[in-house]
Amino acid sequence: MDEPWYQSQGPSQEEIIKDMINIFGEENKRTIINTLEKLHPDKTFGSYRGYSTFIRTPLVSAINTSLNSKIEPLPE
Repeated sequence: MDEPWYQSQGPSQEEIIKDMINIFGEENKRTIINTLEKLHPDKTFGSYRGYSTFIRTPLVSAINTSLNSKIEPLPE
């Protein structure tokens, strides 16, 4: 029996970057790429199902953390 396509094929790095740009915007592309390369230097992301289940949420969280650390607090 064949597996469904989402379990046997996976996203490329370009697809993941586009997915993250849809969330964070084009102006944060450099941060997205840097975070993605830090978390997955081997550039393997598994299947589409594995990406959406195990990689996407921690990646979004890591990008959020990175972007929040760059925001300067307002003076009181």
